Amino acid sequence: MVIIYLLLANDSYGREGKSFSYEGANPLIVAIDKGDLDAVTSLIKKGMSPDSRGDSPVPPLILAINRGFKEIALFLIQSGCNTNSRDDEGNTPLCLAAKYGYSDVVKSLLHHGANVNARDGKNNTPLMIAAMYGNCDVVTLLLAKGAFIDLRGESDSTALIFAAENGHDEVVKLLVSKGANIRITRSDGKSAIDLARENKYMAVEEILLKLNKGK
Repeated sequence: MVIIYLLLANDSYGREGKSFSYEGANPLIVAIDKGDLDAVTSLIKKGMSPDSRGDSPVPPLILAINRGFKEIALFLIQSGCNTNSRDDEGNTPLCLAAKYGYSDVVKSLLHHGANVNARDGKNNTPLMIAAMYGNCDVVTLLLAKGAFIDLRGESDSTALIFAAENGHDEVVKLLVSKGANIRITRSDGKSAIDLARENKYMAVEEILLKLNKGK
């Protein structure tokens, strides 16, 4: 099975449209990219490290998450892989799982030592990323594990600012209920309320205005 994989070349991986040549590739990377859990399991049970990647720019766990193969990702985590690995763009497994809303993967990562406040290549934390994409369940998990709520990331934005800017009213309500500062502004002077108004997210603006009056 692995030999067949290694004969393949020029297939693609990742949800971001990147490409990777299989010629001379690490068999674990090939098996993950093909979504073959049986092959991944077999390789690791035979002694291959769950972090083995050869010349691949992407660690095995990040590849599995990017491809949407959650069962493989969970198996790699349970097999002791590095939960704080990074790809060449600075993404950690937790940042990507937060982006895609993979609550089960997030939970496993946190249980196995992933840094809840690690930053990606854009200076954003998993909490900011989950807020940006409206993944309320992930936001809840991250806060419960000690994510710093008012850290500043890209453009000095906070998780609340990202949520408001993208119209995620449930995330906005959750963050404020957990103590997020409504009055923080990003580097251009705009607050969460300003961005909700600018982007015509009236429900979010109304929520924030009501909450702001109560403070």
